[in-house]
Amino acid sequence: MKNQVYIQIKSLQITKDYEREEIETNARGTYQEKNGSHYLIFEEKDDENSGKTNNILKFTDQRLHMSKSGHAVPFHVFASKVVL
Repeated sequence: MKNQVYIQIKSLQITKDYEREEIETNARGTYQEKNGSHYLIFEEKDDENSGKTNNILKFTDQRLHMSKSGHAVPFHVFASKVVL
């Protein structure tokens, strides 16, 4: 069963030059649980050039997988602890 949800994601992006940028994403989307995995599905809109990116976050107790399609080119590294 899919449930309508409000999604708020806060993240820290670090560039190859070690510059830090805090990013906050707010969106409406859907949540569902299937075969022991949890899914958040939502769309992001780019304010600058009206592009849209579709997102799927699939997570379990031990793993997070993010898929993006559309406007954004995906590349993500997730870490629970970063020391610079």
